[in-house]
Amino acid sequence: METDPEAEREASRLKGIAETKFKNSNLKSALKHAKKAQRLAPSLEGLSSMVTAFKILRVASKSKEWYQILQVEPFSHINTIKKQYKKLALILHPDKNPHSGSEEAFKLVGEAFRVLSDKVRRKEYDMRLRIKIQDEKVALDDNDDGFAGKETFWTACSRCRLLHQFERKYLDQILVCPGCKMSFEAVEAKESNVVRVFRSGRLSEKMGSADLKTKMGNVGLKRKTVSGDTKMKGSAGSGVDGESGDSRKEMGGGRGDWGGGRLRRRTSSVGEVLARSKPKLVEDREESMTLAEMQLEAKRRANQAKLKFKLKEKEMEKRGKKEKKREKEIERHRALKNKDLEVEGQQAAERIVDLENENGVLAKKIVDLRTKKRRTVKKTEDLQIVRQETLKKSVDLVIERHKTSKTKDLEIMAVEDSDFYDFDRDRMERSFKKGQVWAIYDDDDGMPRHYGLIDEVSVNPFEVKISWLDLQSNGDEGLICWEKQGFHVSCGRFKVSRKTSIDSLNIFSHIVECERAAREVYRIFPTKGSVWALYNEAALGIEGSNLSARDRRSYDIVVLLTTYSEMHGLSMAYLEKVDGFKAVFKRREIGCHAIRWLEKDDVRLFSHQIPARKLTGDEIPDSLKDCWELDPASLPSDLLTIGWGS
Repeated sequence: METDPEAEREASRLKGIAETKFKNSNLKSALKHAKKAQRLAPSLEGLSSMVTAFKILRVASKSKEWYQILQVEPFSHINTIKKQYKKLALILHPDKNPHSGSEEAFKLVGEAFRVLSDKVRRKEYDMRLRIKIQDEKVALDDNDDGFAGKETFWTACSRCRLLHQFERKYLDQILVCPGCKMSFEAVEAKESNVVRVFRSGRLSEKMGSADLKTKMGNVGLKRKTVSGDTKMKGSAGSGVDGESGDSRKEMGGGRGDWGGGRLRRRTSSVGEVLARSKPKLVEDREESMTLAEMQLEAKRRANQAKLKFKLKEKEMEKRGKKEKKREKEIERHRALKNKDLEVEGQQAAERIVDLENENGVLAKKIVDLRTKKRRTVKKTEDLQIVRQETLKKSVDLVIERHKTSKTKDLEIMAVEDSDFYDFDRDRMERSFKKGQVWAIYDDDDGMPRHYGLIDEVSVNPFEVKISWLDLQSNGDEGLICWEKQGFHVSCGRFKVSRKTSIDSLNIFSHIVECERAAREVYRIFPTKGSVWALYNEAALGIEGSNLSARDRRSYDIVVLLTTYSEMHGLSMAYLEKVDGFKAVFKRREIGCHAIRWLEKDDVRLFSHQIPARKLTGDEIPDSLKDCWELDPASLPSDLLTIGWGS
């Protein structure tokens, strides 16, 4: 159903007026305007929650009736209260409803739920509420008496002994008791002949009339007001309707209840009878007392007053002693607590001094470590600069040789042909792609120990732009000493450095398997199945210590059985040359004893990777099965001699 635009505008105006009235603390007027706006446009945003909030605040402004604040019936079940609380909390939550009065109403709803969800607090509140409702109904009955202007009489049931009031027209009739529902004869109990005595909250009555004693069977009477229509029965059994014969009202079902106004009024009449009878008895007793008895009575009363005064003084004295003792205990505890706090403060101050001393020592150590680190970094940077300059000179020399003399170039790069596989097919112009890492021959002995990252490729004419990859030593003294001795490290983390352009294929060996560790950092380590040249440890030992680095480059050829792991290192097996072939190698030994483990710190022993292919196929002789053919361009010249072997 679409809302009339004019009605919606009027509702918005009334909503604004309601907010203004609320801000001016005129809650009644604010609620009035909000209700008018809701009648005009019930679907207006925030209006329903505003009316709900104003209603709750209106109820709270009069008196904090928690049931009315939660908008449930008095004495409702706890499940009903929980359900209503969740509903109101969802409507009035300040995060979902920022309109006027929502926050205050939300707090009131929360407080009401806390009271009514607590069993003890709710029990006390319900008791006060019942008393209040009862008092209101008593006051209402006082203002509107059911027997106003009618003649009544009092009678008592001979069975349950309850006292009832009826209209006089039902006197001496057979009536039904509203309490026990039994028949009894309505005989008038005259108040002038009645002496009422209260025992344990029950009203016992002794009738003064002899006829009443006979008819009621000398039973004590209790007084009670009853309600509802009472059926009357005559002596012949005919029913008579008691239209207003009973004055008792059901709680919540009328204006009166069991504690109605008539009971209070009639109880006061019983008090008046007792009040009238008591002074007469006291006067008769005082008149019959002699002067001596009166003096004794006055003395007794004076002694009682003195005794009460002494007891009160003793009680006050005991209370004062207890208060003084309590104050002394408090002072003693306070002094002990202050003493403990002082000791703890001294200990804390000592700990602070110790910590400051420790911090000073640590700060000095940190300064020393930073100084040492700066020196190491400086050494590393100097070494990197020297290495880059050496590499640059080496590469420039190779390129210059290629440009100046083709014949000389062929002489430098001339290698033996392989026995089976043509490794030059893997380094043609079409093999180069951007992002690849290639191994580049070293100008020192022609082994592929350097690495370059391909940035751009041009096929016709062939030209590639590369970025050299330099080793990251990270201050490792072992690696720095290794390079100072003239040995190149081919495994580790390499960082992109300077760029250059190359137009010759002959300086490239093979594509390198690597892992990109960061934006310009690459990890290059041996992988399973690859073949590498390993520096011979005997040549590196004491026997070869007097040789130059170049003369000490004696190699062992190994195949990797596992990929390198920074935790466990790697495993490998040695290869040996097959007799009668230039570059065909086989396992030197087979079995567990032929496997060697290399720790992670010993990967510096690897000189360079050698491109290799495992021999398979029908054209391969059976004797060469499970053998490897290695690229002759990556093998030392002393290993290319036919007939070398074990």
